[in-house]
Amino acid sequence: MEQLQRDSLNHKERLYGLFEIVIALLVVLMAVSRLFYGVKILGASMMNTYEDNDRVLAAGYLFTPEVNDIIVFDNQYYIDPVTGKHTHIIKRVIAAGGESIKFELGDDGDTVSLYKLTGETWSKVDEPYIFEPMSRQHSFNRPDGHFTIVFGEAIAVPERQYFVMGDNRNHSSDSRAIGFVPREDVLAEVVMRLSQNTLLNRLIYWYYSPRTAN
Repeated sequence: MEQLQRDSLNHKERLYGLFEIVIALLVVLMAVSRLFYGVKILGASMMNTYEDNDRVLAAGYLFTPEVNDIIVFDNQYYIDPVTGKHTHIIKRVIAAGGESIKFELGDDGDTVSLYKLTGETWSKVDEPYIFEPMSRQHSFNRPDGHFTIVFGEAIAVPERQYFVMGDNRNHSSDSRAIGFVPREDVLAEVVMRLSQNTLLNRLIYWYYSPRTAN
């Protein structure tokens, strides 16, 4: 009789232990789900770094955007040209608060180069990630834009704001049109690409709240 009581008590203790483990795992998953989420990229503005329909994992908290980081952000001006709906945007940080950049027009009257001020010296920025050279005919001083760029004039980025551009410069709606991105509008930093049709991709995209970004 005593043996049966001990076995029953041990069984209950094991069940309670298992229940505690399950609860702890659920708490961890809920916490992690607030830190990360999956993002589906729409459009070609980040080629060749990311392409249309690529999926990435983004960290939503505990980070400070730095130059060359790829971020997901919100913007009051941006409406998806295809769906007509408000959507998030994914771009690369080109300059942060306190930095100055400028755009210089090439001798051909069309090619545009990016320069950054370091101390008192302007240096051309090496950008191996861009899809093709910037063209004056694309994404500068657009009629529907909210930001004006004068070639050769310095652009000083205000504190806690960012100047961002897509890697596919000639097919990207970014700070050249919408202006600076305030820190409070930054939602997440991209941390990794999710390989298509892998188990990890499916699990992450199933578990985390999926979002889309242009």
